[in-house]
Amino acid sequence: MDAILARHVGIRCRFFQRDLPARVFLYKDSTGDVSLTLWHAVSHIECFEVRKDDLQLPSKSLKAVCMAPKNYIWITIWFALTAPLMLWDAGYCLMRPRSMVGGDLHWIWKPYELYEKVDYVYGVQAYENGEGFAGAAAVLNVLEITMNLIYLYLVHVKVSDVAPLFGYTGAVMTLAKTLLYTSQEYFCSGCSTGHNEPMVAFLFWIMPNLVWVILCCLIIWRLGSDITCHIRTSGQLKTQ
Repeated sequence: MDAILARHVGIRCRFFQRDLPARVFLYKDSTGDVSLTLWHAVSHIECFEVRKDDLQLPSKSLKAVCMAPKNYIWITIWFALTAPLMLWDAGYCLMRPRSMVGGDLHWIWKPYELYEKVDYVYGVQAYENGEGFAGAAAVLNVLEITMNLIYLYLVHVKVSDVAPLFGYTGAVMTLAKTLLYTSQEYFCSGCSTGHNEPMVAFLFWIMPNLVWVILCCLIIWRLGSDITCHIRTSGQLKTQ
């Protein structure tokens, strides 16, 4: 760390990494805890909560704390894996009837020949009856994918402190859509999936939706915590 500037009330640290200046602000609250914020030259903000005892760290350790990454590999993997899957699902719904059994594009969505029988929302009867839920959900899929890909771009390509907002928004949209999808099935007494054997329903409908709900909740909690930290820190800086 090239230079450290300290004051009795609050501590400011300035260091240079790869010729890119950054500033670290530590502010003590009434409980003795300290909020730490990293303002990087590329406008990327890192927020942490540290105990007052941790302030006695040597400069090398403090540098490691300040440079803790906000790139959550599990969120990156989830968004990267689900984006093509969601796009594939949206394509099936939006390209009906050509994507259905007998259509010239059905070879792209061959596995849906089975899923049409598991979930009637995707089936021929629902399409012929003009039910629009699958198509409307497909439009939401496209919006969710857009939010998720923007998040990945802002995290891995053009680093920006607004990245969590896009990831958070995409996760909230996916969670809301999934809950709406499953709640509809509950309130209509299993009108689309109630005909399945218990094991079939669990493997092809319950388990996938459960995984989606759990992962979306975890992403919302993680990125929501980051956004909250940034908001609180910005408020502290304005009062200084």
